[in-house]
Amino acid sequence: MADAEIGGDTSVEWKIKADHIRESQPPTSKPDAVERRRWRQHGIDETDFGAKSGFFITLKMPKDASDRRTFVTTLCRACADAQANIDNPGSRVHITLPIERKSPNQILISWKSKKLPNTKRGRKGTPKSR
Repeated sequence: MADAEIGGDTSVEWKIKADHIRESQPPTSKPDAVERRRWRQHGIDETDFGAKSGFFITLKMPKDASDRRTFVTTLCRACADAQANIDNPGSRVHITLPIERKSPNQILISWKSKKLPNTKRGRKGTPKSR
């Protein structure tokens, strides 16, 4: 399963693992054209659509009690907003998850990549059996 981990280090840290990248559009990673301190990354991981192939989002509860209250309060508000907008496709809900130090996997977003096609490749350096 492919995933993205996002969390706090001494700032914000991210790691992305894609299992089936679109070969015709390889991932890019480069400085922003206008502001060199900004960074842009883009890639496409082949997947199917629908609930079984959707995003599976896991959020780590904050360690600090005040931060937990902020998170839970905004999460409950987001649930109410989602319910109120159930007939408005494309609506967005928002939560606040305070960034924690040394917690690189606060947010885990995973998805099922399409299976790679079976390929038969010989292993280099492996002697042929007689």
